[in-house]
Amino acid sequence: MIKIERQLKQSIQKSLSYFPAVCILGPRQCGKTTLAKEIISSFPSAIYLDLELESDLNKLKDPEYYLKKYQGSLICLDEIQRLPEIFPLLRALIDQKRDPARFLILGSASQELMKQSTESLAGRISYHELTPFTQQEITEERKNDYHWIHGGFPGSYCAPDEDISIEWKESFIHTFLERDLYSLDLNLPAPTMKRFWVMLAHHHSSLLNKASFANSLGVSATTIQRWQDIFEQTFMIRVLQ
Repeated sequence: MIKIERQLKQSIQKSLSYFPAVCILGPRQCGKTTLAKEIISSFPSAIYLDLELESDLNKLKDPEYYLKKYQGSLICLDEIQRLPEIFPLLRALIDQKRDPARFLILGSASQELMKQSTESLAGRISYHELTPFTQQEITEERKNDYHWIHGGFPGSYCAPDEDISIEWKESFIHTFLERDLYSLDLNLPAPTMKRFWVMLAHHHSSLLNKASFANSLGVSATTIQRWQDIFEQTFMIRVLQ
């Protein structure tokens, strides 16, 4: 097992010493949960809830009762985009008891997450974006070509061989297109989204010509812009202005 110390860890710990809420944003499977569990392990009574598990989601059927019950603990809410309506309650609870390290929030989709938290938690929350492994985080023997071929996602980077790494990446793409976009209530056809993603990959580091993409896919440039925004907001691509 490859052990990599995430560079963001100390920064998040520092934020928790001051802010009532701290949010870690980043793509799925980039290591947010692993990092969060390492951080909360230093808090004796910390609570961790994965909102993709029905059992954990059911604990928040009466969220005010549950969160008040553990108001002396650091509560970690993973995949918060599954429950965006909880943000106004978090704001109210923080204002009642403005202690540091009350909530650690993890999210894989910035669109709803940023909208809700900006409206409800302004001045009460610190944001941190976690990326897949960077060149600075990995060991010398696995830099350059290895990193370029395998990518920085831990599941692919740490795979025992090339075949498993490729299988992981194909599974990740399939799950994102078939499940994650659907869970965000985005009515997008998976085959078309895969073609769009492949085209983006082939244009990596090049100028983005939306008109050319639109002609190739038989849609409008406005539609291409919407798809681009969705891929950005789910951290699948990064656009340099």
